[in-house]
Formats: sequence, C-alpha cells, structure tokens
Amino acid sequence: MSAEEGAAKMLGRSSVDFQSEPLHKQAIHVLDTILDVEHLELAAKLNNLADDYHTSGKLAEAEALYWIVLAMREKAFGPEHRDVAMSLLGLSAVYESLGRYYYAETFAQQALTILERVLGPEHPDIAINLHTLASNYISQGKLAEAAPLHRRMLEMWEKILGPNHPLMIPRMERYAQLLRSLGQDDEASQIENRTKSIRGRVKV
Repeated sequence: MSAEEGAAKMLGRSSVDFQSEPLHKQAIHVLDTILDVEHLELAAKLNNLADDYHTSGKLAEAEALYWIVLAMREKAFGPEHRDVAMSLLGLSAVYESLGRYYYAETFAQQALTILERVLGPEHPDIAINLHTLASNYISQGKLAEAAPLHRRMLEMWEKILGPNHPLMIPRMERYAQLLRSLGQDDEASQIENRTKSIRGRVKV
C-alpha cells in the first residue's frame, strides 16, 4: 500500500463523522490539496497531533494522521528521507499498540533501512528506531531477535551520553531484564552491577 492510498483509506475509516457524502468528498479534496501544496509546516503539526492521539490512546485518529503525514512527506522529499522514516516509526508504534505486529515490524524495518542510508549507522535516530523495532519483537515474544537490537542500541547510547550517564540506567535495566528472560544470567548480572555503580556515582 502506498502512502497516498493509506492516507485516503484512513480518511475513509476515521472515527470523524464522514458519513455524509459531501463531507467525505471534502475530506478527500483537503487531502489532495495538502499533497499538492506540500505544506511541510502543516505536516509537522499533524504529526505532533498524531503523537498526542497515540499517547492518549486515540489509536484510530493517530493512525489516520500518520498516514496523511507520510503521504505529504513522501511527495515532498521522496521515499529516502529522515522525515519519511520518522512517519513510518509513528505508524509502527501505533500498529504495535493495536497488536498488528506484522505491520509494526515492517514499518520499523523500513524506517531503519532509510535512516541507515541517509544518516549513517551511528546517528542517534538509529537508536530510537532500534528501540521501536526491539519493542515490537518483545511484544511478539521474539526475545532472541530483540536482544542484539537492544545491545546495539545500548552501545550507541553509551557513545552519545557516555557510559556513566544517569540516563543509561533505565536502558541498561531493560537490557538486563531481557537477558534474564533469555537465561543469560551472567551477562545480565554484569549489566546490573554496572547499573549499581552508576547509581552510586550519580546518587540516582
């Protein structure tokens, strides 16, 4: 499904009252106008609204807006752009919340491919993408697939923040918990000991 097809489909399925045919046609016309104008400032605002809807549990509304924003950004930038990847991550997160893991995984993988090409493998946005994909694997019970993503993400955050930064603590704790679930207790213990050491230094 293309971004424009997805956006049009979501407008048709939106919880907003489009039962009236004139209103539905008007909504499609608005979408077409947005795509023609390539109004990127509006795309950013719609994306923020989609984030708010997702956070508040309004998943259908969030899904619809993410599709629209994705279509706008693909038309403006083409498929290989950071903003396109971030829209795909938004969709991935929504579909994970909806339990539609195939789509969540697919969009997260697409986003990762784009970001690695455009930004390089060490950019902080890659770490965010890895978190989304690893979270999706965990939701599906694919713990073995999630572990290397968590490990790579942790290594990246260590380079970005420094190994003893307090923000490393929750990331390390999640990784240790994942390792315990996989029966890798020795490595989990090492991570937990490092976490305790950081807590001692920063008094968290």
